[in-house]
Amino acid sequence: MENEVLHVPLAKIVPEEIGVYKVRKHLDEKHIDELAEDIRTNGIIEPVILTRTRDGDGFAIVCGNNRVAASRKAGLETIPAIVKTMDEKERVSMALRENLQRNDLTPKEIRDALNFEWNSGWYETQKDLANAIGKGEAWVSQILGDVKVLEENKDKLDPRAENLPPAVINPIRAAKPEVFVKIANELAQGALPHDQKIIKERRREVEANFAKDDKDQKALEQPSVGLAWAIKVNDASDEIVKLASKKSFELHPHRRDEVLARLSQLRTQLDQILKEPIPAE
Repeated sequence: MENEVLHVPLAKIVPEEIGVYKVRKHLDEKHIDELAEDIRTNGIIEPVILTRTRDGDGFAIVCGNNRVAASRKAGLETIPAIVKTMDEKERVSMALRENLQRNDLTPKEIRDALNFEWNSGWYETQKDLANAIGKGEAWVSQILGDVKVLEENKDKLDPRAENLPPAVINPIRAAKPEVFVKIANELAQGALPHDQKIIKERRREVEANFAKDDKDQKALEQPSVGLAWAIKVNDASDEIVKLASKKSFELHPHRRDEVLARLSQLRTQLDQILKEPIPAE
């Protein structure tokens, strides 16, 4: 029967089936050691969920990676299990749902699994996906938003940023890329505490600094004193230089190089004149 608990040989359970998405990528060895000790004392309390491998010769883990690993470490030969017939969609959704309930995945594992499911074409809407894994639609939208912003800025981010929890990404997700990258890297490197209030304050500070830098850069790009760009001068005008005030003049917007070259030439000539001796009267 489908829901019957069987004692499956651990030797028949494959750690990873080729070609099938695996929700859990990493195991916490310290947790496995503690769980193995508990299993030696109390046994397996809850059966794992397995499905048949594609070749039919073994079993693949749907839910219970930690329990299987700990049972092996505890020296057991079999493990209580429920064997279900499932396609990949059902396997991934159940594995993600079960691990989310246990709060047993890293932020990256959650994002990768949810992104895999969304891009698989299995669900028409984010609400359908949310229902399949037992989460709210807003939560799914938030996690997929994290996936997007992390991927867009991947080349500039500290690799540790991929494991930042959603709660600390939320205050900076909609920030400009340069602001997001700076704060995300500070969070990843431990330079900023994972506190939403502090992160929001830091965002305002960084945005103000970038705004000041932009203003300073624009000032540097302005023409030097005495030159006022002739933005309002008609493009068809032959007038390449016109007096703007007693202290400045304007240049035709498309003939700037021509004028500056002529000014440089005049400066050279003026220097030569000034170097000549003044004739005696």
